[in-house]
Amino acid sequence: MENEEKLQDEIVLHAPSTDEEHKQVTDDTLLSAESKSISVNTATVSELNNDNVDTKSLWPILNATQCPLIPDQYDEDGTLCSIYYFNDAFWKQCDGDDGSADCRKVLLADDDGGCRHRKCKDDAELMLAVDRYTSNVSINTSLQLYDKLKIALREKTTDYDDGDSRNDVYQKLVPTKLGRLMFLSVSFTSTLNGYFIAESIRVASQGAYGSQWATVLALVMTISEAILFCNLFLVDIVVNSLIMAYRAASGQTTYVQTKTIALQLRNLSTLSILRYLPSIEIVSAAVVNWKETLAKISSGMILVLKNSLTNVENSTKCGAGTLKTVLDIIFAIPCYIIEVFAPLLAVYAILVKIKQLSFVIDSEPFGGWGFSEYLTFIGFLNQVAGLRVLRNIEKQSIQHFVFSGHDAELDTDELLLLDKWWNVTVLSAVSSLQLGLIDNMVFWYSLDPRKIQLLLKHHALDAGAGDSDTLTKLIEANDDILIDYDQKVMQQLKVSSQKHE
Repeated sequence: MENEEKLQDEIVLHAPSTDEEHKQVTDDTLLSAESKSISVNTATVSELNNDNVDTKSLWPILNATQCPLIPDQYDEDGTLCSIYYFNDAFWKQCDGDDGSADCRKVLLADDDGGCRHRKCKDDAELMLAVDRYTSNVSINTSLQLYDKLKIALREKTTDYDDGDSRNDVYQKLVPTKLGRLMFLSVSFTSTLNGYFIAESIRVASQGAYGSQWATVLALVMTISEAILFCNLFLVDIVVNSLIMAYRAASGQTTYVQTKTIALQLRNLSTLSILRYLPSIEIVSAAVVNWKETLAKISSGMILVLKNSLTNVENSTKCGAGTLKTVLDIIFAIPCYIIEVFAPLLAVYAILVKIKQLSFVIDSEPFGGWGFSEYLTFIGFLNQVAGLRVLRNIEKQSIQHFVFSGHDAELDTDELLLLDKWWNVTVLSAVSSLQLGLIDNMVFWYSLDPRKIQLLLKHHALDAGAGDSDTLTKLIEANDDILIDYDQKVMQQLKVSSQKHE
């Protein structure tokens, strides 16, 4: 069994075309595991005569272990075909004399001095090299994630070195002085954003938009934006800060609260209803992937109801937990409704916010502005900067790649699993490092797409040929990857021959 697993790991199998081909290759693999006396080396491959090879046995092996090269008129007969590499030659499928699947050697047309042959060999070797490289990539388990974070923290803070260079990059996840400084700056941008939203309400309430319906619509938009801001500020930041203070004073852990505060502070700093501004690309994608769109709405509603109706775990003697539950109930449904209709409000929000900047047109830029005008202008720039937060788009793409099912669409269950990966798996692994209160918030605040990939991706070594540098150098230097593949096919052919004797 151990030899069988080793052989299956060495040859990356593609789905065979028929069940019979799959059965033949599988039987050959099992026999090869039992045939321990078979010794394969470079000399064995060189002894193969392509003119006398058993093509009926060769074809299912090539079909199950190789993706063919780009279809082209490779053969001298000028027919369009796909070709497979083996033993310094190329092969294509054909019908045998008895009508069964077979293959034959291709005589490359227009092969000027062997250039086309060399080009096809390079393509085949590159494909096998990429297969070998990507076969080392997998998703971290919770234990692997915890071990990597634990080693990274130890290497960052002590002279310890585990000897595995792959873990060195995880030190980027450990909070640094610069990261702490950047976290402190988010308080200023959050306050600035709050001022700009309050100024929006003031301008709208003064009826500065000409008609009555325009003023009412402006008020609806600005109040909606203020509700979203208050939800983040009161429910997720203020209340969690009270709970965190109480739990810290009473000697309890604060990992959940520090995570929530850090993430919501970052969201608060660039919160704007303009972020929901629809584009043709976004709308068309939502319509085309309507199942995933409905799944996001339903999973969002499930999480909203769960958080608002059953969130009593943080109830404490100071009453902050009960206050959070009450505020959750108050803000949950309104915020959900606003986010559903936010794309419509966002269209009018542009006009409202431009009206706030009327002083830019009425006076000389920068010259005749007062302090409040400068704050308003900087607040507008801050919201525009957060209009399309690139890290959120990249983060969603990474999460979609990992958690979407075989249909590449996120359904409700997969979205809930994604939520549990963040709030159970990653939170448990990070909390087990027992970082300080501030450093724990810095960790969550500084998460960017690259760091999220580090949390997700596991890259195994492959006997010295697992990294891209080694593989590319190997391809440039010689044909060892092709020779290695030839040896494995030869072993399969020999076992197949022994089976039929």
